[in-house]
Amino acid sequence: MQGSLQGILAINKKAGITSYDVIRDIKRVFRENNVKTKIGHSGTLDPFAEGMLIVLFGKCTRFSDYFMNMRKTYKGEIIEGIGTDTLDKDGKIIEECEHILPQVLEENTQHFTGKMMQVPPYYSALKHNGKKLYEYAREGININKPPREINVYSLKVENIKDYKYSFSAEVSQGTYVRKLLYDYVKLFNGTCYMTKLVRENIGEFSIYSNKCINEITYENIMLNLISPDEISWPYVSIELKDDCVKKLRNGIRIDTDLKDNQTAILTENGKIFSFGEIKDKQIRTKFFI
Repeated sequence: MQGSLQGILAINKKAGITSYDVIRDIKRVFRENNVKTKIGHSGTLDPFAEGMLIVLFGKCTRFSDYFMNMRKTYKGEIIEGIGTDTLDKDGKIIEECEHILPQVLEENTQHFTGKMMQVPPYYSALKHNGKKLYEYAREGININKPPREINVYSLKVENIKDYKYSFSAEVSQGTYVRKLLYDYVKLFNGTCYMTKLVRENIGEFSIYSNKCINEITYENIMLNLISPDEISWPYVSIELKDDCVKKLRNGIRIDTDLKDNQTAILTENGKIFSFGEIKDKQIRTKFFI
């Protein structure tokens, strides 16, 4: 059996399957090829959605929260004037409204950008008392979760034909794009549901990159694995010498004149060996790679 595999994989998830279906397929491929490793992913996509899914192997599963924090870009389509309980095409129609003039939706997106509070949709994987919200919703129970701060860096809406619109958006962690478009249309006393959603980017990871795979095969995985050293992390990078690295591995903090920073990439000979932080004039480690 091969040793524990380490690395990061970018996958263009197809519509109609869950994020865990992707993980299940990878596990099957690894079993067939005698590969043993821990597997995780960062940023779940709804079954009807497609696009960028980052899968993590081995110690790289510890990077999940760091990928979650990266900006994400989406494109998709909505139908205006009809609303569903799930806010997407898989739900039941629950409301209909008079249609909004296309120029109203096209010309006012600048008023719906920046930091704002968003109430999570009833159909989401957020948990309440250990149970997912969509499980309550399927039982006819709508759980109201407190609003959370999100950041909408850009939003664009264009009419395609009749009451169908395309959109693109760049958003922060924790943004429900279904709810974002619904809330935007609701500003004008309308409603909508999403018919298509594609996540194009997570940080520098793009579905248009030649490192992003479309089919899960052993060859595709092994040829397109990305190491942590290939990523342009948006954090302070500190190159340390061998004696300092040994101290950190033995739990000894290193004094520094650098300013406090919540996250720092610690390298030795240009290779990342740990994610850490600078606090109280000391370099500390969070975890080793």
